[in-house]
Amino acid sequence: MSPEQAVRPKDVTVRSDMFSLGITLFELFTGQILQSPHHIFEIMSARNSRDGTMGKLLKLGIRCPDEDVGIFQLVLDMFLTAPKSRPTSSTAAGRILFSLEKLSTSN
Repeated sequence: MSPEQAVRPKDVTVRSDMFSLGITLFELFTGQILQSPHHIFEIMSARNSRDGTMGKLLKLGIRCPDEDVGIFQLVLDMFLTAPKSRPTSSTAAGRILFSLEKLSTSN
């Protein structure tokens, strides 16, 4: 559940779905189940650090191949606290397609 959904459920927009999709993608790509709000808070804290994407992932104990950094950056962007700061669904779709195309041409 996104932070705004817990606090202001009547003000929820599609950006709340981006937060939830971020959780799903994080679990899919890392194999880690986020079982409590504490885990999500750790991701949000890492996301807000001044480190680059790789540094943020290392804070979370995640090793990421260089070719996957773009998709992980998208996932971390989905965990931004402010709904308007999260990617739109079309932006997320575009970034996912770009990452997939990049992976398919590099193999």
